[in-house]
Parts: sequence; structure tokens; C-alpha cells
Amino acid sequence: QVTTIFPGDNIIGSIYQGSNKGIEQELGNPSFTPALVASIEVSEVVKILTGKGQLLRNRFLMINLLDQEYEVFEI
Repeated sequence: QVTTIFPGDNIIGSIYQGSNKGIEQELGNPSFTPALVASIEVSEVVKILTGKGQLLRNRFLMINLLDQEYEVFEI
């Protein structure tokens, strides 16, 4: 899950409305998952710095690595 949040945005409250633990608590995350998410986050920073491209601000990227599915949702 990736999104871009600016100061004053209340995106976290919109996405996470509770403290229930997900299945990742039991199964864990594959070791390559943080590297993929970090790469996407770096690309968001580059877009902010250059003023080019469409940010994930007010949008939410959901990544399913098991099936290689990527979906973007409006928040």
C-alpha cells in the first residue's frame, strides 16, 4: 500500500479506521516487499521535487505481489 501524504492531509485516518491486525502479522512480508514499496516512494519524492508526473496524493496504490496486480483507488 502506497500513498503520498502532505502536511495537513488526513489520509491515514481515512485508510486505517481501527487497530485490527491483518494476516501479515501471522504470515509476515516477503523480504522483497519493502524494496518495491521504497522504490515507489522514491519515485513519488522525485515527482514532488521535479513537479512532473501524477502523484499518489489522495490516491492509494494497492499492490498484490502474489498475482502481480496493482490497483489505484481514489481516497
